[in-house]
Amino acid sequence: MLIIIGVVVIAALFIYAGRFIADLFSGDSEYYTYWWDLSTQFITLNTEPGGHSNFTGLKFSTGFVANRLAQFGLSAEAGKLDLNLFYNKNSAPARTSLQGIYWLLGATVRWLLGNVDTEQAINNSYVYFELLGGASDRKEVEKIAVARVDFNAGIEEHIRFDIHYGAFYLGLNED
Repeated sequence: MLIIIGVVVIAALFIYAGRFIADLFSGDSEYYTYWWDLSTQFITLNTEPGGHSNFTGLKFSTGFVANRLAQFGLSAEAGKLDLNLFYNKNSAPARTSLQGIYWLLGATVRWLLGNVDTEQAINNSYVYFELLGGASDRKEVEKIAVARVDFNAGIEEHIRFDIHYGAFYLGLNED
């Protein structure tokens, strides 16, 4: 199910990006508005007792408003990873302890919650859906993949609160 949702999000991103490029050449680009979001990310993975998996980073998302409710874009995230966990639990259990840098890149779609009158909207709230993939500077980490749903709420004019929940894939080398 998650793969189907991901394919739909990526297909929609390409369709709207193609439409934007076509409108840019035809002179209709004034229709579009743009958005961006810069935030800190703190990710903690559920691990066994005595272990921990933390990812602390900075995320930049940007995109365009295809219509007032659905907004498509790209997200890039980079930061520090700190892992202390068991791997190969069923074959040859071993503990690994890693620290390094990670990076993620992928598609984002966000839906506006509440007021759709953008002339009167200040610091709106959104629901995000993101599919990100990346890697680390550590050779022990082969790949990282994240699928998450975010609730991002505007508080007052300039403060935001964000909470997310999702699936996290961390591929470690067998060595």
